[in-house]
Order: sequence, then C-alpha cells, then structure tokens
Amino acid sequence: MACSSEEFKSLLSRRKYIFHVHTTYTDGSGTVEDYFEYASLHGYESIVFTEHVRMNMSYDFDAFLEDIKAARQKFPWIMALAGAEAKILPGGLLDIPDNVSSKIEVICIACHSFPGNIRLYEKSFQKLLGDSRWGNHIRVWVHPGRFLRRMGLLDGNLENIGSLIRLGADRGVFIENNIKNNLPPASLLNGIHPDMIVVGCDAHSPSELGMLRACAAPD
Repeated sequence: MACSSEEFKSLLSRRKYIFHVHTTYTDGSGTVEDYFEYASLHGYESIVFTEHVRMNMSYDFDAFLEDIKAARQKFPWIMALAGAEAKILPGGLLDIPDNVSSKIEVICIACHSFPGNIRLYEKSFQKLLGDSRWGNHIRVWVHPGRFLRRMGLLDGNLENIGSLIRLGADRGVFIENNIKNNLPPASLLNGIHPDMIVVGCDAHSPSELGMLRACAAPD
C-alpha cells in the first residue's frame, strides 16, 4: 500500500509500531511471518520492514515482498510497510537498484562503511539528503553517526552531524532515534520536531525486539 509522509507521521503518533528490522533474507534470524506473529502477540499495530539491499542483490527481493504480502493476509489487523536499508556511497549516491526502490515505500539511509574523510562524508550527506530523486519515498536516516563513532570521529564532529540532522529534517527526511545503538546523541535531536523522529531498533530477531523493550510510539 502507498503511504505518504503525512500518513507515516500519523502512524508514528497514533499506532504502536515496530521500525527497523532484518530478516533471514539477510543477516537476521527471524522470518517475515515471525515478526508479524511477534507484533500480534505483543499488541503492535504496524511493522516497517527495512531489509538490507545493495546495488548487486544477493537474494530475491520480490520473494521478500511476497512474504510481506502473504503475512498481511494472515494478519490483516497489522499494517505493514515494505522498506529497505541502503548505504550512502561517496558523492551522495545510494546503493540501491531501481528495481528495488520502485517497489518499496520506505528508504532507510545508512552509513556502514565510508572513507575516513569527514568533509567527503558531510558533502555526500548534504547531496543525498536533498536529492529530489528520492522525494517520493518516505526517507529515514537510520542510526546517524554510527560509522563516525566506530571510526572515533563522532565526538569531535557533533556540531557538524547536528547540522546534517537538521538539514535532513528540514528536507523531509525522518531521523531515527536508534535505541540499540543509542544514536544519534540525544542532544542532536534537540530542535527536531517530534513528528520527524522515528524510534527504531535495528533488530535482527523478534526476541531482540523484546530485549530492546520495543520500538513503540508514545501513548
């Protein structure tokens, strides 16, 4: 089903939701149906699937989408959105094939690996966050700053990352408050409208969702 940015905001504010999960199609240990069963058992009203993708796909993404469709029919009371997590490339490109991006509703922007060049990092994000090509999708910047923290570059560049986060929110990109990685630092979410913040897990199994105490909108 199609979902606009305003409808997504309504989902975040009015529904108990699960955001940012990975399945057995990539590095997760839970199936699509496992997540639906977990959501049903624990009172979640919606799931946003965000499976890893690359320009050169290693699995059948259409089969992944068919699994979501089949589970929707089995659990019709749970709203589900199909999404993908794609990494930013130097220069601001997104590592996702057209035959995947054309079939999904949510694009998650992630940085998993990148040259250790903070200026290139900033310029690449500035370009991607403003790229009109992705404007028809719900866009979410997931675990902002994770790569920089891993490289030991986050603490010295908080002001720069904060500027990028504000730029993204201003351009309609939702910002994930990732409870698994505690990112971004809480101070960087100051000034971001609550409507533009998504609580996410980066969970790789339904049991991990429980350990992370769930990704739910406030009541």
